[in-house]
Amino acid sequence: MEAQGKNAPAARPAARAAFRAGFAVCLAAVTVLALWPGVSPPPRPLGHDKIEHALAFAALAFLARQAFPRLTAGAAGLGGLALTLTLYGAGIEWLQGLEIVGRTRSLADIAANSIGVALGLAAAMIWNQLIRL
Repeated sequence: MEAQGKNAPAARPAARAAFRAGFAVCLAAVTVLALWPGVSPPPRPLGHDKIEHALAFAALAFLARQAFPRLTAGAAGLGGLALTLTLYGAGIEWLQGLEIVGRTRSLADIAANSIGVALGLAAAMIWNQLIRL
């Protein structure tokens, strides 16, 4: 079920604005960190880059779902969001293979991104259900 009631956090303008700002910051950070030129990868705070990929895309999916509740409502909206973020992740991987970026492309990273999207959308659905209680 969708959390569309007046008490749902994404239904309140201030909360929706905060989620939109969070989404914009997260999107910018993911893009910059993923496309930062260099031969060696940046430091790994969590020790494994696949976990970081999944967490980054989970955050993007969760924030996008909360920031744009009308656009992401229902199965079609959630599917569209999942597809958009998955294609964004695949696009980043393609760009990483360009000589100017100097990084490597990875299908495993795309898979980790996709898993993160699914986890983020699941977390958003749970969050919205809990807020309704």
